[in-house]
Amino acid sequence: MPLTDAVDKRSFGFRLPAFSSLWTSPFLFEMAWARFTYLGLMTTVSLPNPPDVMHWTYPLPIRMAGTRNVYTIHDLVPLKLPQATLDNKVYYRNLIASCLAAGDHIATVSEASRRDILEIFPEADPAKITNTYQSSPIPDELLKSSPEADADFVRHTFGLENKGYYLFFGAVDPKKNIGRIVDGYLSSQSKLPLVIVSSRDWGMERETRMLGGDGSIYGRKLGERIVQLQYLPRPSLFRLIRSAKAVLFPSLYEGFGLPVLESMQLGTPAITSYTSSLPEVAGKDGLLVDPYKTPEIAAAIRRLETEPSLYEQVRDAGLAHAQIFTDANFVDRLLGLYASMGLTAA
Repeated sequence: MPLTDAVDKRSFGFRLPAFSSLWTSPFLFEMAWARFTYLGLMTTVSLPNPPDVMHWTYPLPIRMAGTRNVYTIHDLVPLKLPQATLDNKVYYRNLIASCLAAGDHIATVSEASRRDILEIFPEADPAKITNTYQSSPIPDELLKSSPEADADFVRHTFGLENKGYYLFFGAVDPKKNIGRIVDGYLSSQSKLPLVIVSSRDWGMERETRMLGGDGSIYGRKLGERIVQLQYLPRPSLFRLIRSAKAVLFPSLYEGFGLPVLESMQLGTPAITSYTSSLPEVAGKDGLLVDPYKTPEIAAAIRRLETEPSLYEQVRDAGLAHAQIFTDANFVDRLLGLYASMGLTAA
């Protein structure tokens, strides 16, 4: 279906990147998976007039003929925290090894992920692995929207006061640490509610029992202290982030940690971990804790409430540090990666 001006794109157009052309291949990924699983071979695809670079933004057992193949490896969670994913670990390790061997270059999204790749795959060539970080997924119109209007939206939609609640958002999986987040929040004795925006996922039986569907925690009714929300459209989520007192994201492991960046860009402090990539995203003035120690999470919450100067420092430092991760800086880093392969932008 050609996307001409006759098509009303207002409800979905913001999701579409710009393409000069689109190519499809039925069952390409299923066939490539089967070929790699049973034969250990990558699948080669061909196009007329292939581009100078085929940048696969996720590790796949596929390569393109007649061009430079670049693979982005965001993280090695299945190998670093094998208990935290359902991936076939043997398949995943073999896939990463094949991308490292067959790829002309590897992009990754943090220095922590780059170290992990070189540690787990010592045969990899360090010169072929470049950290490009990531950029903001927040549309400019939302970044530039009125905080007052966002606060009114949150107040009227969710009944939450501006800067009057803590927020966790993200998929609930073992590495997100939701159990210790709730325990730390309760231990802090904060009077502000904790808002949890998530969907339940596998491997979270303890947390499923802890977070009762009736709003109870450990079977205890806490009134309005814990607010659980399910799916939210991204514009609504970003307004909720901007109006929060702080975002709680002491994850056990992240290849990058987009929730921390999104919070900083919207002027909301984040309590996050000093493990994996998160210190890189939060910056040296971020509020960092040991994600395995609930008392540290609780203490960080209390500090934000009792030390106004700390709150302002973390907020202002986050806004400044987030400038490292702009779209323009990401493009520059990506072009630098291509330049290291002898390619120049047209």
